[in-house]
Amino acid sequence: MTSIIKVNEIQDGGGNTILKTDGSGNISNNKLLTPAFSAYLSAFQGIANNSYVKVQFNTEVFDTHSAYDNSTNYRFTVPTGGAGKYNVNAQCVLRSNSGNNLQYGYLAIYVNGSAVDTHHKSHEYYYSNNARRSNQVVNTILDLSDSDYLEVYAKIGDGNHNIAGSGVAANDGDASSFFHAYRIGD
Repeated sequence: MTSIIKVNEIQDGGGNTILKTDGSGNISNNKLLTPAFSAYLSAFQGIANNSYVKVQFNTEVFDTHSAYDNSTNYRFTVPTGGAGKYNVNAQCVLRSNSGNNLQYGYLAIYVNGSAVDTHHKSHEYYYSNNARRSNQVVNTILDLSDSDYLEVYAKIGDGNHNIAGSGVAANDGDASSFFHAYRIGD
């Protein structure tokens, strides 16, 4: 004996659509992994010695809710109705200028203008063996409210350096600096 339940839409007690199909087996849900965005740095960005600088990820790959500003503030703002847990990822390739050594590098996710918990920062020190390039990565899950905003800041010590943009040749190959986030649940 088999049972079949036929339904094209499942709603919660408040009448909100949880899951919907188009009648041909394709599932859709506007809240599944959205809002979401991905952006990258398209060219070198200079960075002063020993100070945090906002990374200007200026090229969008996608932006489901037009919530990422890639030309003025370089930030993602949680849109109305988008509150929840977010998977947030950033990577920056920190490079020395003109052969100077990189003594240390930091990368941090900021929420509403403040760095999140220090264990979400990526940092490397090169005091005894200076480097010329450092790949900094931050991955975290954050609980965000409507209108909260996310930004990425980098800090480099000992000299004049830059952040390598995507597709720009670095000391040992193509570099990639990116920032993306997507909602994973309530």
